[in-house]
Amino acid sequence: MDIAEADFFAAALDTLSAAVPGLTGLGRGAKAVNQVVEGLNKLEKSEKIAAIQGGKLVMAYSDLRKVSKGTGLEAHHLIEKRFIYQINKGLEAAGKNKIVENDILSIAIDKDTHQKITNLFRQKIGYAYDNKTIRTDNAELQDIWDAVVDVYTEVNMPE
Repeated sequence: MDIAEADFFAAALDTLSAAVPGLTGLGRGAKAVNQVVEGLNKLEKSEKIAAIQGGKLVMAYSDLRKVSKGTGLEAHHLIEKRFIYQINKGLEAAGKNKIVENDILSIAIDKDTHQKITNLFRQKIGYAYDNKTIRTDNAELQDIWDAVVDVYTEVNMPE
């Protein structure tokens, strides 16, 4: 899928803008997130796990960490935090506010699935010190998008 066909950049900006302070509607969104966090924290552990596991709840990493605490699930950045530079470069080019790692949208998954996804991303885009053609330090948004589609398809998670 080509970035122009998917209009990934615009979709990513729309998705990420929900977590960027100062953007339209954030006050309502922040209040709703706080209500969700409060409600989930009132649940028993088993109920909380059932409510959030496997990508059923998507929220900023920092909020999801609070919600998933004590469940045995891990908060997983949907777009790896190592790509924050590329994300912020794109946001800046579009005249949008930059984000921090804790703002990246995330899901709660088990440790094994988290490790599998991390390993698959590393196969697609190596770390800066890896001997790979595409690495964290030279990956473009299209490379990241292609990796996202491939990895989540491989682990049978919806786009």
